[in-house]
Amino acid sequence: MRKRFIVAAKLISEHSFRELDFVLREEFPKKEKDNEVWELVYTNGFGKADGYPVSIDKLIQQLEEIKKSGATHVEMESDTDHYGYMISALEIAPLSEFGIREYIEKEKRADEKLAAVLKLRAEIERIEKSE
Repeated sequence: MRKRFIVAAKLISEHSFRELDFVLREEFPKKEKDNEVWELVYTNGFGKADGYPVSIDKLIQQLEEIKKSGATHVEMESDTDHYGYMISALEIAPLSEFGIREYIEKEKRADEKLAAVLKLRAEIERIEKSE
């Protein structure tokens, strides 16, 4: 059996940038409050990302706060309902030898449980068909 090198991701915290449409409107306010309609238009096509523009400075500030909490990485997901992003702060590091053994044992127990459940389901089906 090959020796495994496992890198573990531990969730530290979750954050969100939401309502970025309103944030962007505050960054670029209308000149005439009543006579103008605020619009965001893309003049040379859309970018590749599925999301909404966010200020680089505000994103860096949020990421710095996340980093101070002990996170080493983040996952970002677009929140299309609220024009924003959900951010999961993670600490990612290799598992120790003990941690790897512990993880492998947990996997083994889960596999054994699944095998037992599948065996019981097959037995139930066999019994139901025999009636």
